[in-house]
Amino acid sequence: MAHEVVGAILKQACEKIDGLREVAGSVLEKILFSRHNSSSASGEGGGGGGHRDGAVVALVAGVPAFNELQDVFGPAGSLQWNSADRTFPLMSRVLSLEPYRRFVVEGMSLSVSKKNAQSLVRAASEAFTSWVAQQQQQQQQQQHLSLIHI
Repeated sequence: MAHEVVGAILKQACEKIDGLREVAGSVLEKILFSRHNSSSASGEGGGGGGHRDGAVVALVAGVPAFNELQDVFGPAGSLQWNSADRTFPLMSRVLSLEPYRRFVVEGMSLSVSKKNAQSLVRAASEAFTSWVAQQQQQQQQQQHLSLIHI
């Protein structure tokens, strides 16, 4: 369930509407950088936060690639989620995280539509094509290494 929730938030965080990206990014940061996340591994609640904090800790416990997501988006509060030029290059890094690839591709594909602002289309297209180029280069390197070992 946590995978689907975080995936849906990531999809919204690379949507075409600036305000929607900003809200989704804020929610994602709360999940990734909540002060209770560090205590969740030890089983401590971190103080009288009640049911809501317990729900965040439970969600965090089930998030695949949690540390990798923190590395991409950290530190907390460092992003301007409504800025396509800053958000989309980070989303291209999330494309390398298999559990979230489908969600990010869906969000980015909506953002590269010709009906969107040119700056948004450019940012989303550049981020996506950069990731594809990296994947192709990695495949070529792996094929080359395979031939060397033969």
